[in-house]
Formats: sequence, structure tokens, C-alpha cells
Amino acid sequence: MHPLTDLPHAEDKPRDPRRNLYLIFVCMLLWGLGEGMFYIFQPLHLEELGADPLRIGTVLGASALMMSLGHIPFGLLGDKIGRRQIIWGSWVLGTITALMMALAQNLTWYVIGLILYGLTICGVPSMSAYITDARGRWSAGRALTFTMGGFNAGALFGPLIGGYLAEQIGLRGVYFVATGIFAVSTAFIFLLQAQPVEIKPAGQRFWEPLGNRRFVGVLVLLLAMVFSFILPQSLAPNFLQNQRGLSFSQVGQLASALSLSAAVFSIMLGHLRPSLVFIIAEGMLVAFSMLILRGQGMLSFGLAYLLLGISRMATAMSPALVRPLVHPAQLGLAYGMVETIKALGLTLAPLAAGWLYARDPNLVYLTAAVIAAAMLLLIVFLRPRLDGISAELPENDGRNMS
Repeated sequence: MHPLTDLPHAEDKPRDPRRNLYLIFVCMLLWGLGEGMFYIFQPLHLEELGADPLRIGTVLGASALMMSLGHIPFGLLGDKIGRRQIIWGSWVLGTITALMMALAQNLTWYVIGLILYGLTICGVPSMSAYITDARGRWSAGRALTFTMGGFNAGALFGPLIGGYLAEQIGLRGVYFVATGIFAVSTAFIFLLQAQPVEIKPAGQRFWEPLGNRRFVGVLVLLLAMVFSFILPQSLAPNFLQNQRGLSFSQVGQLASALSLSAAVFSIMLGHLRPSLVFIIAEGMLVAFSMLILRGQGMLSFGLAYLLLGISRMATAMSPALVRPLVHPAQLGLAYGMVETIKALGLTLAPLAAGWLYARDPNLVYLTAAVIAAAMLLLIVFLRPRLDGISAELPENDGRNMS
């Protein structure tokens, strides 16, 4: 037996098949609390350190690019040696890099820490595969949105605490507090139980998922969808503070509203087909863009961020759309491809937002509204095909490769 192979012993099997989902929920809640304390303030901290809007967009895009580099190799590695080890590694790396950002006293070192922090998301494909295998009788979409609901629940309070602390001890101090919370979350994630490593069928090739036209089509759609989600969000804190005069605390309150709505949407709509969630998300994204552009007070901006919450749910649910198209032995790889495409959208959108913002801040939201409306119409047109893919296939447990 390979010493790294994540093969569980009989005593490792939980009585409740969803015991590990509940543990991930708790760890994600703590991570959401810690990350929520600083994530929405990253553009503002970059501005404090001397970055202009174009450079801010470039840095955020570079961070997202770093995310995209590791998804496929780490997803594939999770298929080979076991998903638990990859999950553990991503938690440890996140704690270390958060400390790096806390210690950074200039733009260069902060950017290095921020970009390396982006690598932590490379554990997502293995975690998504772990979650969908540990779901018991739940649907894949429900299991994914449940665990992401933990993150959103933590992120509900993170921005409120982060905004308050930023005004008391500065943004740099916020990173030290977040690092401590990450350390607690990391301690809990080491309680995660093992899963058996799926055996790849003889003759199955590494690139086999890319030979499935439906799988590739879903990847292209997800790229466009994530781009549309991220474009209006990237520099919204800067727009609201610089153009609308909001304080750190007010920006933090909006981020909490976003996390609250994401958690509520996950609970209320987790049973829906991904296609319908995508349609609702794009419609609400149009409303978000126009409320940010035309709104004049916290009521308008708060409503905008409440509507935006479903985009987080839609992003979390996206792996469920490809699960029926791949063999379980390649789930980590397939989810890695999905996350790579999502990271590419995360890379391109801030760059586009920075370019548009430098010319006219209002142009970001006009462009975002048009793109979201176009995406809504496209998904409505494609919905029958998407529903055909995402239908549950209990008779073969997702092994349909046709």
C-alpha cells in the first residue's frame, strides 16, 4: 500500500454518512468568518499601499490566475492519493499565507502573500469531490450548497467585525485576527475522515473528460457566467467609498448582507436545478449593477448586495452540473477543470473592471448589466440541455460517459 494513499479503515466509517459534511460546514463557517474580515477590503488595502485602480485590477487578476494554475494538477493528485490530504494542505497553506499578508508592510510583500493565498483554492476540486461522495441521500447540488452555506454564514459576520476592527486597529491588524481564526479552522479540518480512492478503469485516459462535448460546452458556459458575476463586484468597494462616500464599516455591512443572502438562498433554493439558479442569478445581477450605478443610499446598496447573494450559490453549485458526465475516479480532475475555468473568469473580470473603471467608473456597471442580460437569455435558451445533464442518475451514480 502506498503510504500516502487515503484508504479508510473500517473503524473510520461514520455512523452518520453526512458526519463529515457537518465537520466541513463548521470548518467553512470559521474560514468564512476569517476571510470575510479582510476579503472585501482587499482593493481598499491595495489602494492604501499605493496601488491605482488599474494596478488593483491587475493584482486581483494575478491572484485569480494563480488560483487557476493548481486546480487540475491538485484535483488529479487528489484522485491519486486521496482527497483528504489535499484538503488538509490547502487549509495549512491558507493559514500561513494569511500570516504573510498580516506581516507585510509594503505593497510588494502584500501582493506576494495575496497571490500565494490564491493557491489555497486549489483544494476546492478535491473538497467538492469529497463532499459529493459524502452526501448520503442528498443531491450533489444540495450537499455543495450546504457546505458553502457554512462559509457564507461565517462571512456574514466577518465583514462587520473586519470593518469595525479596520477603523480601530487598521486593515493590517485585521489580518492577524483572521490568521488566528484560520488556525482554529485548520485544527478542526484534521478531524476529517478518509474516503476510499476510486480505481480508474483500464484504458481510461487523463484527458478523457475533454473528449465529451457536453462537458466542454458546460466549461465554456461557466467561464462566461463567472465573468459576468465578478465584473461588477471587483471594484465595487472602491466605487462605493470613492464615488458614494461610504465608510469601511458601511462597506463591511454590505459584505455581510451579501453573505446573509447567500446563506439564505443556499437553504431555500439548494434543491433547484442549476439552470434555474443560473437564470435567477443573472437576472439579479442586472438589478445589482443598476442599483450600484443609480442608488444613492445604504438602502439601495444593501438591496443590491442582498440580490447578489445568489451568484455565490450558483458558483458553488456549478460542479454538480458536470458530475453526471465523468467517472467517479476522475471527479477531482473534472472538478479541477471546472475550478480552472472559474478561476480564468476571476482573472479576466478584475482586469476588465480595472480597465473600465480607469476610463469611467460608471462604465463598469453599464457593461456588467448588458453582459448579465445577454447571459440570462443564453441560459434560458440552453436550459433544456442543461436540465438533461444535471438530472439525477441513481442507476449509474454519475458514471454515464456518453
